[in-house]
Amino acid sequence: MFGEYDEEIEKFLDDEAENYIPLEEKLLERGIDFETAVTAADKFCRKFNDMLAMRGIAKNNISQVCADIAELLKHDTRNEVEFLYTAMLSEAFLLFGEIEDNEQKVELWLEQSEKMYYLHTLFFWERCNYQKIKDILKSFKANTFGEVDLEEHRILYDTLMQYDIFEESYVLEENIGELIRQVNANNRLKQIKPYIYTAVLSRKTKKMTDQKGFIPNIKSIFKPMIYKTEKDNGKNFDRYQTYLELYDHMKRVYNGEYDKNLTDYCFTHFSNLSEWFYDNCKPDDNIPMPFKYIINEIISFEYSETDREILLNASEHFMTSF
Repeated sequence: MFGEYDEEIEKFLDDEAENYIPLEEKLLERGIDFETAVTAADKFCRKFNDMLAMRGIAKNNISQVCADIAELLKHDTRNEVEFLYTAMLSEAFLLFGEIEDNEQKVELWLEQSEKMYYLHTLFFWERCNYQKIKDILKSFKANTFGEVDLEEHRILYDTLMQYDIFEESYVLEENIGELIRQVNANNRLKQIKPYIYTAVLSRKTKKMTDQKGFIPNIKSIFKPMIYKTEKDNGKNFDRYQTYLELYDHMKRVYNGEYDKNLTDYCFTHFSNLSEWFYDNCKPDDNIPMPFKYIINEIISFEYSETDREILLNASEHFMTSF
């Protein structure tokens, strides 16, 4: 009989075997032959080395390379520096491993180039969403009038009644109507309804339920809310879990009617709830993963804890660069 760990190892090996794709198939998908791939892998390594040399960065000290590239990003996030940075994040032992076997070299190059493409896409959307939030903040107008969508009002109120943190109340009902009216009066806000409703209702629960005529300051939810996640007294866990469930529920209510990418961006950037979730709960695709956590999962090279942290912190420069 296998022991507990033996069973886990066998399952891992079975999964690896099941997911294994022969190198020939990978190259066929790319539309290139083996010799072309070897040439491309060598060219990629030379480009990386040459770009380091041009900037006076010595390759013999990995920690210094991490620090120097992170420093470069403070002043320059153009394509060449982004190439260096994403190459470090996606390193798969190709750049620093001195691989001589061509088949292994091609396997590593394919793996790294796929990760780099994903990272470039990730950084592109990070910049786009940052700009969209800037546009949203400029779009607020005073004394904007509009009618309350009664059908949406009914659906939103019924949704909230499914959660213990809300009680049936005419005050809550009226305040929800005002919240809906404000959001629907601004086309940019309508794109991120699940985030807005979740953020207002979780940050201002008491005022929304008890204060008659409360007018939520929607602009304020685009400032970070740092929940005290280090203190878990049982109630905190349940409350944070409820906020996350509410957000997921809102996305299902407005399915197909909102900008998912931008909405998740807001949820992960303007509070630490998603960080708390991925630190304390089983991963779930319905809850967006924080930006740095995604990058951390991509890093597979055996960097020191300090070097890894330097690379992760450098990613912040892609949030606000254009």
